Amino acid sequence: MSNIVIKSVIRRENENDHIEIKLQALFGLVRYHLEIPIAKLKGMELVFKREQSGTPITPGGEGTSEETIDRHTIMRLVEKLNDLLKYTRDLTGIAKQVLCKTRITEWIWTTKLGTGDAVWTAMTTGMAWSAKSSVMGVFSQMVRLQTIPQMDVQPLFNQTSFTTEIVSTAKIRVIQMLVVGVRLIGRIRAVKGGFRAWGRVLLPRRLSRNI
Repeated sequence: MSNIVIKSVIRRENENDHIEIKLQALFGLVRYHLEIPIAKLKGMELVFKREQSGTPITPGGEGTSEETIDRHTIMRLVEKLNDLLKYTRDLTGIAKQVLCKTRITEWIWTTKLGTGDAVWTAMTTGMAWSAKSSVMGVFSQMVRLQTIPQMDVQPLFNQTSFTTEIVSTAKIRVIQMLVVGVRLIGRIRAVKGGFRAWGRVLLPRRLSRNI
């Protein structure tokens, strides 16, 4: 009956991004921490630094690495996603089940913006409020909100700046994830070549060749 707790902080300040995710499960026996303190655009590529750590039974290892995302990387990800959709019966239905069972217990979304012009700043502030309301309306249909979302937009009339930050906490019971996992295995088995497709996506190339 324990929970998988995922705490995340996503912040964008002008051209810099910062992402931090903490996962805890089985009353703290499983812990994972991922932090991306630097993410910058260089031409058509996104370069980011990643720091991760966790318990010995947490996959992913520990350490710091720098990675680059370009259009070729995105195309490979799209191809892998298409393979999973092709070789798994109703994968989108499984994803919806996970979202429906996810409970959001904390949601704080603050934004500070300024265009350098008072009139445009006021108009942009109104559009930001409208966009946030629309996003939360769609989001509340996908997950279970167990808290009142705290949202704020602060206009900065005397400067040109943009900062937005989302702090959230999501919970889902371990038993619910196990049930979803069993259903996922059953739907993978229902399609010929399903396990091979998942092996090619999840395992390193040198291992997936032997599947």
